Amino acid sequence: MELKQIHHVAIICSDYERSKHFYVDVLGLPTVRIDPITGNRDTFFADPDGLPLELVEHVE
Repeated sequence: MELKQIHHVAIICSDYERSKHFYVDVLGLPTVRIDPITGNRDTFFADPDGLPLELVEHVE
């Protein structure tokens, strides 16, 4: 099976605010959207190369 495309990369984190700070303030990635629908804290960041990164913290 040939991989043609990757839609996005999801990063599961245990400390959402600390992780979000790293991606926004340290790496300088802009926030694309924050998903208000799920029970998870979920943010998409714009990657300069065009592959979105998704930061997720699951709510127990």
